[in-house]
Amino acid sequence: RRPPRSTQGVSSAASDVYKRQLLAVLHIAVELERMGDYAEGIGKICMIIGDDESVPTPLQLPRMAEKGVAMLRGSLKSLVERDKDLANDGWDSDDEGDSLYDEVCHQIFLDMGENPKVIEASTHFLWVAHDLERIADRATNIAERVIFMVTGKVGRYTPPNKVDGV
Repeated sequence: RRPPRSTQGVSSAASDVYKRQLLAVLHIAVELERMGDYAEGIGKICMIIGDDESVPTPLQLPRMAEKGVAMLRGSLKSLVERDKDLANDGWDSDDEGDSLYDEVCHQIFLDMGENPKVIEASTHFLWVAHDLERIADRATNIAERVIFMVTGKVGRYTPPNKVDGV
């Protein structure tokens, strides 16, 4: 049986790289589509909240959004440039995003405990925080896929000299 024309005459190693790239891009497309769903959810919540100034936006929420956007940009840049080190930076940023999420939730719960009248609006903010955290996680997944695409290994990339402790 003959291989498909697209890989005919291509070395096994080149074929593996091609397959990894294809697999990574397909998974990244799913991640981006899901991020779009989260963004749509955030937009709907913003429409519900509207200009209601009775409950101030938690201070960390805009920081979460900025961090998620930066993580996504970095992950996509690592994809375009096939840069495993930049993808590692995206991977490493996940902890900061998680910490911001914990801070936001803690503050929202404190606000709800102090003023039960803000529970409904605060619940909306919790959903926004959740969606922003999931967007950041999806950006991390993209970085992970880039690392796989470039190195053929799953997980954070460690340069060979770092493995030996040098």
